[in-house]
Amino acid sequence: MTHRLYGWYLGLLDPIVEAIENLIIPSDRAHRVLLGIRKGTLEQVPKRIGAGSMVGSAKLIGCTVVSAIENPITPSDLAHPVGLGTRIRVLEHLPRRSGLGFTNARPADVSLSPIYALLVIDVQNCFISGTLALSNSPARQNGAEVVPIINHLLETIVFDYIVYSYDWHPVNHISFVDNLRNRTRYIKGGYNASIQVYDTVTYTGPKYETEQVLWPAHCIQNTDDAKLHLDLIVNTDKNNIIHIRKGTDPDIDSYSAFADNIKVQKTVLDTELKKRNVTHVIVAGLALDFCVGATALDAMDLNYKTFVVEDASR
Repeated sequence: MTHRLYGWYLGLLDPIVEAIENLIIPSDRAHRVLLGIRKGTLEQVPKRIGAGSMVGSAKLIGCTVVSAIENPITPSDLAHPVGLGTRIRVLEHLPRRSGLGFTNARPADVSLSPIYALLVIDVQNCFISGTLALSNSPARQNGAEVVPIINHLLETIVFDYIVYSYDWHPVNHISFVDNLRNRTRYIKGGYNASIQVYDTVTYTGPKYETEQVLWPAHCIQNTDDAKLHLDLIVNTDKNNIIHIRKGTDPDIDSYSAFADNIKVQKTVLDTELKKRNVTHVIVAGLALDFCVGATALDAMDLNYKTFVVEDASR
């Protein structure tokens, strides 16, 4: 089994607003938002990722570099899914984007032997069978499908480090639609009785001004809903495992495993990865157009060589 990996840069697309699938459909639209792309297929996939591994020597067939700004590519040019990860797309690791709050980001030291971390994002009961199950979303996807694929990665590839992230909210979290009435004085434009779940509001306080999607209550700390899926392999080796809990501040949401949505508070993830000299991050989990996407974009912004395992994400 091989897995489709791709590094990515969304340019003008906002991953919090527009689903990643917008990069692929509709089929008649050219993708001018991509700044650079490598496309091709992997001839072989290494069985080990680790310091000095073969991952950089995997041979790309028919690989070309395209500037989508000058030469727009259409979705038909991209490798679409065939079976379980039979093709690979790899985007260039592009220069750090401005405006995301990481002005003091220290580059990963790529002069060292590559050090690889797998980031397993939010594979929690909530997004599989709970209050925010992907099967109830417009995409009607089954979040449980990523579990055996991530397990296969964990069983067949030796990553230097493995990160498990958790949405981990207090009961009074700003993202919960049920808490809207307790925050009416902070709603920009005033409270409106027509505001409902999945709407977006702008809060002006109590700590920050932030735009917020209103979700059902989910991933409440220390509940079964917030636990990792029972079938997910969770490595217990404390020497190479990092657990990241995000969204713990009741007054700001956090999709990325690196920081909150307005980049005023950072988790310890970047510090822990830099302390371990990690150079490459490989991201998988739930959900691709929110927490996986936001984590991958921040990883690029923090100068990691970044890949997303698409068949291990929904």
